[in-house]
Amino acid sequence: MKLVLDTGAWYGFLFRDDVFHKEADKVIMKTPRLVLPFTVYEELAALIHHRKGKEAVEKGVGKLRSSRMVE
Repeated sequence: MKLVLDTGAWYGFLFRDDVFHKEADKVIMKTPRLVLPFTVYEELAALIHHRKGKEAVEKGVGKLRSSRMVE
């Protein structure tokens, strides 16, 4: 099964200080195949940049790009 997640779920997964980190982590880690549409990817990068800065974008988005769980 493939699952498409919204920006908030990905953001929560990437940042432990997010209020939804535990829930996002649980869903993402138990789902073998995830789809990250380009529109969500762009929105996630913009959100991270706004909240955390450019360096966090490179680290967070890079983590997802190199992951085997994301298509």
